[in-house]
Amino acid sequence: MKLTYCLALIILATDDYISTVASYGTRKRCTAPYHGGGYGKAYNYKCKLTNVQYPPGTPCLPVDYGGRINDRPGLCVSGTCKPHYDLDDLKQACVFPQSLNKCPEKPHLSKNVLEFCTYTCKKSNKWYFGYYESHDKSTCFLPGTTGELGSCCYGLCVPSGTPCAVPN
Repeated sequence: MKLTYCLALIILATDDYISTVASYGTRKRCTAPYHGGGYGKAYNYKCKLTNVQYPPGTPCLPVDYGGRINDRPGLCVSGTCKPHYDLDDLKQACVFPQSLNKCPEKPHLSKNVLEFCTYTCKKSNKWYFGYYESHDKSTCFLPGTTGELGSCCYGLCVPSGTPCAVPN
């Protein structure tokens, strides 16, 4: 009797990418957030922690050496934290992955119109983001228009009256 043995080696390949919703029905692969928790702090816009560079595409937050925010969250591009408003639409989605959404939904109580439908908060000395209230409760400027108004919908500014689906 002849027995043949076969050894199967299965390699599970993993990478440091996460998937996020770039717009309704579109998925985008993104670099995973900083392993220390929260946004990677980019002192004076530099994407490095002591002597180690954050990987390209890491969500970051420009802060000064006193820990105060200098600008909006962004992604590390060529060693610099590039704010989300300077990124293309697909890359902007990688700035706000659900794993960094740890701030409560915030009411917008002032009369001014929001430029962005997200805000940042600090928890346990780490920076995260949250949404301004959705469902026609927060007025915002529609991107790509000259002053047209819309409503916040879980971080996106959409035309008023547009159905607002909860992100998954």
